[in-house]
Amino acid sequence: ALPIVLAFVPVTLNHLIAAYIIFRILDISKIWPIGHFEHYPGAWGVMLDDTMAAIIGAILLGGLVWFLAF
Repeated sequence: ALPIVLAFVPVTLNHLIAAYIIFRILDISKIWPIGHFEHYPGAWGVMLDDTMAAIIGAILLGGLVWFLAF
């Protein structure tokens, strides 16, 4: 999932740490729409909620890098 989060930013140590933190917060909190995908049966639910957390994490990290230029 981290490669998805890091897909649109240069991979640096700071970005890697931020990507991990953002992904874990999103994956644990299961905010909407991430929690919705968890209800799919079997392994589909696990994979889809992780993928959605990574996609939303990529958007958030890209915004942070763009706005804060870090």
